[in-house]
Amino acid sequence: MPAKNLLDRTKLEALIDEAARNVPPMWPLQATVAVNPFLGSSTKTLGQTHALFSSITGYSLFMPIKWYQEKLDAGDLTDDDLAHAIALSEYGTKHTPASIRKRLLDATCDTTPRIPTLLDLAGRHTRTDLRAIVTDRLTAWAANHFDQGQALWQVSDRGPVWASWRDFAANDLTPEILGLSEFCRFASKLPDDATGFIETALAELSVDRQGCAEYLTQLLFDLGGWSQLGRYQLWQAELAGDQDSVMGELLAISIAWELFAHRHCGNDIAADWQAARQMRATSSAMTDAAELLDILQLA
Repeated sequence: MPAKNLLDRTKLEALIDEAARNVPPMWPLQATVAVNPFLGSSTKTLGQTHALFSSITGYSLFMPIKWYQEKLDAGDLTDDDLAHAIALSEYGTKHTPASIRKRLLDATCDTTPRIPTLLDLAGRHTRTDLRAIVTDRLTAWAANHFDQGQALWQVSDRGPVWASWRDFAANDLTPEILGLSEFCRFASKLPDDATGFIETALAELSVDRQGCAEYLTQLLFDLGGWSQLGRYQLWQAELAGDQDSVMGELLAISIAWELFAHRHCGNDIAADWQAARQMRATSSAMTDAAELLDILQLA
């Protein structure tokens, strides 16, 4: 029995767009433009951006807690600095320099661990580096699809991203040689409509509105520079007053791998996947640790 869609099409398209805009564009070398990795977070505070990106990557955007403590001990940060930062912050009057100092002494963790995707969980369960396989096969396809004259053998009639990748994946035997049985068959049965596929796949994966944008953002970031290149193409299209579906189609590719992992290991990783979904539902919320670091950085 097919899973019931937990998101309607309009809401889903808005979430895909939100995730796409969290990805910074990567300009080609001839443009000589410095890339701001946080361009998509320009409307968020540093603390909010930290909350999202630490859950996606497992890395903090702040210096270690020990570094701030050393600054306070050395007198480089004073109570006046802390009071000024508290006044400028959005956290109101619930903090004082004394409470910040106490919380800093009590703090034990700088960041949250990366919240795992299905590919991460399936890789741990099967003891297979699925992330490396996906990166290798995605690069093999994308280097051809996005080629602009660098390759000796150039691909003609590339077509849309989603159609091009499905054709490649349905005939790419490397994943099966590496142990991912039936992958070509799985890819050959994927539907034509990328957004429609994302909608039904998210329903099968039990992903609802809470945490969905964060999950989609994580999947795009896991594509590395290819999602940044797609974001650049969208940027260029919008400058010309046009649209480009490249980010949604790249996202569909990432979700296809997630769905494949789920179908092959779903029962074995079901509890871990439920826990990951629950963590992701609050991953963008400001934690006490993020508030503390935000104030310290501002000071």
